[in-house]
Amino acid sequence: MLLTLLGLVASTAFAGAALYVNLAEQPARLALDDTALLKVWKLCYARGLEMPATLALVAAGLGLTAGLINHSSSPLRIDHDVR
Repeated sequence: MLLTLLGLVASTAFAGAALYVNLAEQPARLALDDTALLKVWKLCYARGLEMPATLALVAAGLGLTAGLINHSSSPLRIDHDVR
């Protein structure tokens, strides 16, 4: 249960970072002239590549581990005790 929750937190952080970049950072960059845009892009590229990749790997690792521990064949499977 804890791994599932941590995977959800990591996935949410990844989604939040992606939304921030797409809705706030990128439009602000596009308002710059070409020279300034290239300079800002070069500075942000390495950081922008490292952070989402790390969040995605952590979220995937936690999700896969939680799935293996729970022996779930489907991420949407809900077990009900039917009598």
